[in-house]
Amino acid sequence: MKKNIVVFCVCQGDCPLYKNVDLFETVRKIRNSKLAYFVTINLKLCENDGLNYLETIIKSGNIDNIIVTGCSAENQNANFSSFLKKNRFDAKNFHSVEVKGKTTKRLYEEIKKALLKLK
Repeated sequence: MKKNIVVFCVCQGDCPLYKNVDLFETVRKIRNSKLAYFVTINLKLCENDGLNYLETIIKSGNIDNIIVTGCSAENQNANFSSFLKKNRFDAKNFHSVEVKGKTTKRLYEEIKKALLKLK
């Protein structure tokens, strides 16, 4: 099994994009699916401590793909582009899942679909 991880970026825990998502149910469902190597929540990946968190994961050398859920996929790709280059992590192995407008069920299905493609 590839070592694919899912990181939920929740923007300090009060991100309005998650208003229709039960975060803990979604995390539980992803974990129970056994499709991800591990699933985690981070308060704000685009801040220094969040970037340090991702850097630590990447430098472990054991991760094939990273799926990040949070703000718009376009913002995520722009925000993390130089970070990924700096850490020699291939951008094609970084996948963004936008939360905006999604329900728990829809977000789970989108993450599950992404994980199945990466299997």
